[in-house]
Amino acid sequence: MYQNYTLADVKESAERKLFTVFSTFAGGGGSSTGYKLAGGDVRGVLEFQKVGIRTYLQNYPKTKFFCKDIRNVTGEQVLKRLGMEPGELDIFDGSPPCPPFSMSGSKRKGWKQTKTVYGFQQTNIEDLSFDVARMVHVVRPKIFICENVKGMTMEYAHDHFQSIMDAFSDSNSPYWTDDTRDTTWPVESRYEIGWKVLNSKDYGVPQGRERVFIVGIRDDMYEGKLSPREGFDLWGESTGRKAINSGMLEKVFPNKLSGEPSTMRQAIGDMMGNEDNIKEHEEIMEAMKKQKRWKYLSAMPLDVEKYVEMGKYVYDGMMEEWNEEVNKDPEFERANPLHHFVHRVTKEEKFTSFDTWGKDPEGNDYKLKDWENKSYVKYSGFQVRRVPWDKPSHTLTERGLQIGTCAHLHPGEHRGFTTWEAKRLISLPDDYHLDGTLDEKLARIGLMVAPLQMKHLAENVYKEYLQGGI
Repeated sequence: MYQNYTLADVKESAERKLFTVFSTFAGGGGSSTGYKLAGGDVRGVLEFQKVGIRTYLQNYPKTKFFCKDIRNVTGEQVLKRLGMEPGELDIFDGSPPCPPFSMSGSKRKGWKQTKTVYGFQQTNIEDLSFDVARMVHVVRPKIFICENVKGMTMEYAHDHFQSIMDAFSDSNSPYWTDDTRDTTWPVESRYEIGWKVLNSKDYGVPQGRERVFIVGIRDDMYEGKLSPREGFDLWGESTGRKAINSGMLEKVFPNKLSGEPSTMRQAIGDMMGNEDNIKEHEEIMEAMKKQKRWKYLSAMPLDVEKYVEMGKYVYDGMMEEWNEEVNKDPEFERANPLHHFVHRVTKEEKFTSFDTWGKDPEGNDYKLKDWENKSYVKYSGFQVRRVPWDKPSHTLTERGLQIGTCAHLHPGEHRGFTTWEAKRLISLPDDYHLDGTLDEKLARIGLMVAPLQMKHLAENVYKEYLQGGI
């Protein structure tokens, strides 16, 4: 059963000051809220978007902060701002964005690109994890926690993920060069690392949200207390050095909560009686009805028993329209082929269904990604979906929550979620302030680490590694 809470509950828990935290890529405060719920004292944050800092300070006004690109901030500056010495901080936190590695991202073809991301021109955004590692080796916290998208652990990203793990684990790792190393690092700084993909629905959040969490423990915290073994990388190859038995680091990650996951009905079933929610509902409905896809979206069933995607309704609707036009004018088909694919390299054309093509000359299946789809009827909108009331929502994303995309459909309405509903689905308190336009508020939620998920991880890390040591 979903348990709502208030901002006052968060602040009361944070007053316990069980451990200290500095958070990078703090956004609007999702991970910080989780740390505070676990009794953490978040001493400072770094976030480069002004709307994120404004949101954060509205909720936690006394927090020290940097509103800068992490690439322009040093570990020494962090220590000075916090009034701490190297090694004093308990937890260094970071959730660097990595759009190319998201499950719907561009994968390797999106690497090393310059593009507008979060309102700014960004280059090599997939490399920002290394800036977290750079700071870790200066600040030397007892523990660091780095959250990222599940796609980082997929096969196509293994080499990149391994480089990130190497950079975190050892200031003398092969990753660091004279160009990337911080000249003020100690002679050697090492962390033992564990990682695991956790799903927020297993920790009281009414949303299926899989993210990889990397946790590192500073070497002097376990020296002589855990049994060393031959070190191996993520994929089983020897690293040539000793490492801590991986089973010991399993204690880092919390067990799943017992019982069934919280559902959308439990979390937002009462929201239509909320006046603020009703106002946003009306604003979003008005915008949705003006969209070209409204006729397809409004054909989708409400209160479904299993999740449905809009793609089927787009395809069926466009097929009906195409048949009507062909019946009126036989020449319509010539100018608007039902099936039309053009190879991106050879420019070969095909005018049949992709499913009927068979094999290429080498005996391989055709890959749709190699062909540009110019068909009149397309199966689009496959990521726009409606999930049943009695299930957790699917993963809420920055773009998916915004009205123009609206990929996350309300179970009982022909629209996306309001900010009031989305706050509950990410496990924020109702009275959590969000700054900016409606789309900026929704985007802020989609970028957050789920607070209740971080609460359980932080509580476990504190109990197993900070409270009285290992």
